[in-house]
Amino acid sequence: MSNPNPIIPPDGPPKRKAGRPKGAHNKTAMSLKEAILSAANSYDENGRSGMAGWLEELRDRFPKAFATLLGRVLPLQVTTMTPDGKDAPLRLSVEIIKPDAAD
Repeated sequence: MSNPNPIIPPDGPPKRKAGRPKGAHNKTAMSLKEAILSAANSYDENGRSGMAGWLEELRDRFPKAFATLLGRVLPLQVTTMTPDGKDAPLRLSVEIIKPDAAD
């Protein structure tokens, strides 16, 4: 009997044998993150020190990059509560309105 799908072997798709186990963390990305945080924490210039000083310098010299970082952090900081004090889900939406060409 011929295989109806020549791409998939007759005994099924190959089993996963290589790579990170499911749920394991990417060690390279973790190392890079730790290096970036370490560099930011050790920053010291013009009376500014640590990560806050590095971020202040980034804010002053590269506002676009700082705004990008801020945009990634702010959504993590938004919390809402119902009037009775319980956590409530928050839905944010963005509507892009193009200016009317006739105006």
